[in-house]
Amino acid sequence: MKPDESGRLDLACSWRAGRTRLDTLRFDGVMRASRPLPDAAGAIRVLTSTLGPGLLAGDSIARHVEVGDGATLIVATQMATPVFAGTGPSRSDTHAKVGEGAALYAPGEPLLLAPRAECEASAEFDVSVTGLALVADIVLLGAGARLRSRTSARIDGRLVLRDACDLEGTGAERAFLTAIVVTANATKRAALASALTAVLLGAPAVRGGLGATDGATIVRAHAPGAWALQRLLDTIVALTRATCEGKQSGVTRAAS
Repeated sequence: MKPDESGRLDLACSWRAGRTRLDTLRFDGVMRASRPLPDAAGAIRVLTSTLGPGLLAGDSIARHVEVGDGATLIVATQMATPVFAGTGPSRSDTHAKVGEGAALYAPGEPLLLAPRAECEASAEFDVSVTGLALVADIVLLGAGARLRSRTSARIDGRLVLRDACDLEGTGAERAFLTAIVVTANATKRAALASALTAVLLGAPAVRGGLGATDGATIVRAHAPGAWALQRLLDTIVALTRATCEGKQSGVTRAAS
């Protein structure tokens, strides 16, 4: 853990003997993580959390994730994370690498920013041409709270997404969702966008829309509270797994 970090998480996995295996699990400081839990189609799920009441002002956490060729890893938070106000912003930085035919899902539980709290978040994803990554965040801001989020994604080194989101709480109980799916497969991106459009049109409690780049699909939505967005996020993850996961472009998972 670096001197300026309050917590750090390192995860690495690979595909062996017909399923995803966890090779590295290290956490320090305020970061905590569960043992790997089995999931569908040979995937594994790891639940993360922060020690204590949440992120205090000035806390800085870092996550480093590597998904080996053919593996599927789901990194989920165990519960909502409060962020408290203080003299400086809290920070969250994520770096992830996704191998050939691999998939990474990082759907977060809500980030609850207390009044006047500040949080800065950055995420960088390096995805192979046959890989897949999904990252999502739900945030609920108290009055005067501020979130500054920056996300970038590359496919085989080519920049396909640079997203910036700045939010400030007005005191209204509104929650915001940003979900990003990165894959080079244009056919699967189109099928996913069509399915997501139908879901958004059928969710009267949620207002949202889609954006796209040559390599990524972005969903933004807001609702009076976090619950409707959590249900929407569950649907986004399920649709992405059904539409985009599996063997792509003739790449097969490594035999044991």
